[in-house]
Amino acid sequence: MAPAVSELSPSSPPPSPVDDGPTIPGAVTLSGLWVGSAGAGELAFDLEVSDSGVVRGVSKLREAGELVDGVVRGRVSLVSSDKWTIELQITGAGRTTAYSGRIEDGRASGRMYVAGKAVGRWSAAR
Repeated sequence: MAPAVSELSPSSPPPSPVDDGPTIPGAVTLSGLWVGSAGAGELAFDLEVSDSGVVRGVSKLREAGELVDGVVRGRVSLVSSDKWTIELQITGAGRTTAYSGRIEDGRASGRMYVAGKAVGRWSAAR
């Protein structure tokens, strides 16, 4: 069951990303609210993606009944006209989790890592 967007929607807008490279066509179209699951929890992140693929944002993760706010940093790279790779780091409650995966047809999915160790899978959609 998908999480209730009103409960998980980050409460503040993400910071503006820094443009620091060549323009990647369509990168900014990945900006916005993504909602899904992370391991056994529910995840929502509000991303701002620059023309160069730099990602900044805020997140909320509900896991074991606890709601944790996080800060998102990362990068997207274009694979083909509608396929992307995504690498994110979300830091919240003193813990940093890396999210690595692909975006295709408005859906993102991949693996989560803590201290270099795979800890589960994640998926989200717009």
